Parts: sequence; structure tokens; C-alpha cells
Amino acid sequence: MRLWLSDEESGVAAVAYREPDTAAEVRRRLRSRRRFVRTHRLVRHENARDTLFDLIKAIQQVGHGVLHVTNWEEAFGGSDFDIRIYDLNFLRESVVEHPATQIWWMPVAFRNALMVRAPDLWSVVKLKPVLESENEYAELSPLVSSFVRKTLSLKSESPIPTSKLRDIDLLILPYHNLDRSDLESIAQLPNLSALDLRRCNLNTFNCICTLKKLKALWLSDNPIADISLFACLSTLEELWIDGSLVVDV
Repeated sequence: MRLWLSDEESGVAAVAYREPDTAAEVRRRLRSRRRFVRTHRLVRHENARDTLFDLIKAIQQVGHGVLHVTNWEEAFGGSDFDIRIYDLNFLRESVVEHPATQIWWMPVAFRNALMVRAPDLWSVVKLKPVLESENEYAELSPLVSSFVRKTLSLKSESPIPTSKLRDIDLLILPYHNLDRSDLESIAQLPNLSALDLRRCNLNTFNCICTLKKLKALWLSDNPIADISLFACLSTLEELWIDGSLVVDV
């Protein structure tokens, strides 16, 4: 993609993505210092042709530069997809005849529908990559992932976007026998501010030291070898260790 842009190719690239955050990061990296770059967010009008006329105007304004086009699913999706996409298919030449480089950013599901329902339009697309980030989805233990999915309202067994882990600020896992994979999963939650691990039979707390925003920690009924382990938690405001056997205070 970067090479394609550096060659100042005119035409259309359709980039399919699974997670919006991944697409946004790639767009940031593709910023070209040699060419004028603009982003056009498609607006859904009652008449799809008005949406297309807005797009054509934006393409004309960018000249020989680069135009990132976003919001495809919101502008053309829905129950009237076939009707709206017909206009896009019909006006395809008016959209691609300009010297600008266009990069269309769309979810994989929308890309797939476009390929099937608008084959003539799809035939004018020169470059058709699918984004996959190595760290796009989090690998968590079954216990932690179950809690995270429930908190984020994700379907069972659905992948968990890494970017969504920052939305978890509370983790409640009392009365479970936690293993190493559970502790490593907890350490992946960067904005965790409250953690409940009562009676979890823990013998190590190393993962907790990576939680830089932790304010409340419940460790009741856990054997604690050295309370100085918690000195790394500079933001900690509440520490509950009632019922715990503290060996070295």
C-alpha cells in the first residue's frame, strides 16, 4: 500500500478491516509527505446519489492527491442496501475517472457484500488488501475472557479486540483457582482500577505490579509471603487482606 501511494498511482484501493482501530492506525501510518492528503467521511442521504455527488466533489477538490474515504457501511448499508448500491454501481465511472488516488476503508462484511452485489464497481478497484494486525485480538485465559466478553457485551466465543481491553476498569474473580494464564491475562488490562481476587489461592502477585492505575485491591484469604510486593502500586488507595496469612510484614 505504501509503495502504491509513493508511485502516485491514480485509481481506487479498497481496504477491508475487521476492527476500526486497526484501520485508523494504518491510515495514520500512510500519511504521505509528498502528496496532499484528505479524508472524506461519507454522509448518508435519503437519496444515495446525493452521497455520491458529495464524494465526487471531494475527489475533484483533492486533485492529484490522496483521498481516504470512510463510513461506507453507514452510508450505504441497511435494509435498502441493494437500492443504494445500485446507484454506486451505476455511477462508478464518475467516481473513478479522476486523477486522485482513492482509498476506500470498509469492514470486511461490507466488502464481501460489495463484491457480490456490485461486481462492475468492484472490477474498477485496483488494490484490494485485507488488514490483519498481529495484535488485533487479545489472547486471554478462558476465565478472564468470559468476564471481559460479558462486560463488553460480546457474543460467546467472539474474538476480543485488543483496543477494547482499555474499557475494562473492574475485574471481579473471587473464589477461583487462578493459574499463570489467568494472571498474565489480568496484566493485559491497562486501565484496571479495581481488582477482586478474594480466596483465589494465589502464591504470586507479580502481574499486579503492571497495573499502573489500580486503586482498589481485594486479596482476602490469600497466602501473602511479602507485603512489600505491593509497594510498586503507587496509585493504590484500598488494600483488603483480611483473613490472609501474611508471612513477612
